[in-house]
Amino acid sequence: MVLYYNEVHQNSYNTRYPHKMEISSLDDLKKVVCYDYVCAEYTEFYRKNDNFISADCNMFDVDNTDSDA
Repeated sequence: MVLYYNEVHQNSYNTRYPHKMEISSLDDLKKVVCYDYVCAEYTEFYRKNDNFISADCNMFDVDNTDSDA
């Protein structure tokens, strides 16, 4: 699995992911997920639908803030 990240954390305005990390161990994953990250490669590392190149995994974000329960 390949992830792309930026050296910022929880920055809602971040759109750039210039660092690439091939994840082959739990330690690799831990290094990346402490920053803002994506699972897709984008043209010039700029996250935007038109810039999408490819992804080798799917990521899901499940928030239960509006639960009916």
